[in-house]
Amino acid sequence: MIRNLILLGSLIVTVSAHAQRGRDLGWVQGTVIDASTQEPVLYARIVFSSPTSSDTAYTDFDGFYLIRTPKRELAVRLDQKGYATYVGEVEPKDIIIFQNIALVPVK
Repeated sequence: MIRNLILLGSLIVTVSAHAQRGRDLGWVQGTVIDASTQEPVLYARIVFSSPTSSDTAYTDFDGFYLIRTPKRELAVRLDQKGYATYVGEVEPKDIIIFQNIALVPVK
C-alpha cells in the first residue's frame, strides 16, 4: 500500500514538472530571405540565446524555421556565409511569434 502511494506520488511530481516545463516554452517561426533577391536562404543557422540557455534552428528549403524555446527575451543571431550577420531580439509566447529575417548580402 505504501509502495503504491510512493509510486503515485512520484508520478504526480513527474507529470507536474513536465507540465510546468511546457508552460515555460514558447514558439518562434519565420522565414529567412535574401534582402536583395527576396529568395529564401536555405539551411541558415539561427541561434536563440539568453544568459542561461541557447537553442538553434535551421531553415529548410523554403527558408522557413520553427523553434520551441524558453519564454523570455532572447538574443537572435544569424551568421550565414555570404551575408552580413543579423542580430536581434525576440520574446517567444504561447502562441507563435513571427520573426522574419532579411539578410543583406556581402559584396
